[in-house]
Amino acid sequence: MTVDHDQADVAVHAYPEGEVAFTLSVDAFGHDPDEASVEWCGGYLNPDTIIVTIAGETEDEQEWFRHYRVDARAGRVRAEFDARGDHPYDLRPLGDGTWLTTDPSGHPVRWTTS
Repeated sequence: MTVDHDQADVAVHAYPEGEVAFTLSVDAFGHDPDEASVEWCGGYLNPDTIIVTIAGETEDEQEWFRHYRVDARAGRVRAEFDARGDHPYDLRPLGDGTWLTTDPSGHPVRWTTS
């Protein structure tokens, strides 16, 4: 999974060949590309699901972000994902269906979808 240099889209690559399997632009997540971008965080929640983070700024310059679950094989946006974190970079998908965030003291907290 890679994010475009201009943060306009995210691409998922086949392994081990490396060719692009699919690309999703910001508007595929329901956001205006002029007002939002793909963040450099995210990753594989499990072999079938990737997490993509879209971020932007409101008119009064308040930053916002949303995590989304994406079908890693079909390239379809499934739904918004509640990572239970306060910052876009607080999410660390571990690839086994779990992910890490941090508590207010900075200690890791492990979460699961089940």
